[in-house]
Amino acid sequence: MATSLFWLAVVTLLLVLATTIEFAIGNRSLSRLGDLPPFTGSSAPKVSVIIAARNEARNIERGLKTVLAQDYPNIEFIVVDDRSTDETGCILDRIAGTEPRLHVAHVTDLPGGWLVKTHTLNFGAERATGELLLFTDADVVMEHSVISRAVGYLLRHQIDHLAITPQLQMPGTLLSMFGGAFALFFGLYAKPWKARDPNSPRHIGIGAFNLVRAEVYRAVGGHRAIAMRPDDDMKLGKLIKKHGFRQEMVIGDGLITVEWYSSGCGRGGISRPTGGFRLARRGTRTHERHNVVAQRYHHRTARRPLHGHRALPRLPTLALRGPPRYGTIVSVHYLASHAEDIAK
Repeated sequence: MATSLFWLAVVTLLLVLATTIEFAIGNRSLSRLGDLPPFTGSSAPKVSVIIAARNEARNIERGLKTVLAQDYPNIEFIVVDDRSTDETGCILDRIAGTEPRLHVAHVTDLPGGWLVKTHTLNFGAERATGELLLFTDADVVMEHSVISRAVGYLLRHQIDHLAITPQLQMPGTLLSMFGGAFALFFGLYAKPWKARDPNSPRHIGIGAFNLVRAEVYRAVGGHRAIAMRPDDDMKLGKLIKKHGFRQEMVIGDGLITVEWYSSGCGRGGISRPTGGFRLARRGTRTHERHNVVAQRYHHRTARRPLHGHRALPRLPTLALRGPPRYGTIVSVHYLASHAEDIAK
């Protein structure tokens, strides 16, 4: 018995060491945004920055102003406000009045067969005129050279899809530890350094920064092909990789930041890990996850969205709740099915 336990411990230790070494080597092989030179060509391809927004009044002005301040020379900004009930729409219209490059669209209806986020991003992409499409979030804060550095890297290396990780701004020690652990396990599971290997099935997508060639986006079907996927960033990356296009991930190096909202004892719940696999999102995304869970749990073959939390009176959940704007509800059923889908 003692001998068996000893060898079990040895094998476990070797597996941990091998995994740690693989993670360290893989992580070091990724380029860092801060080391990349900005775009310097004479003919800059037009970039369309597409931002989906819903009830983002708390942070959208700060984030949007940093995006508008990008020093890339050929750029347009499309922000799609999806039925916000706070001051988001008014803030966007006010900023658009002083910024001719900013185009604000207000969505008034959600068609059947779509989730809010995928529909909003698709709505913006259909109106984009750029050769490159950048999908990002409303509360992302960027250093002024981020897009220029990203475009330069994409063109030099002939990449079709470039994802960049943001730096998470954590409100406390406990969440900092949780965020670090999550990033570690996500990295070990997703192995983003393998996304650039055409022979590997590994793929990557980061909701805070997904830069893709417009022709590639349309060739793979865009967000219409993943209309019912709440993990739209990762699934967009999977689509691109599956169709044989080149993709890569770069470490943001602190030049892109996203606030991770405080836990249920404060203003909110666990939200916004590094992108892709998310436990829950604020506001809209929390509702979307409930809709998806409801469809899978109650109507396995149905594609019609259910609306609101009341559709799940008996669905087991892990709940850490703050006020509704920032509440987190993590569905056990959703996490299980989501993990299974990512692995496919």
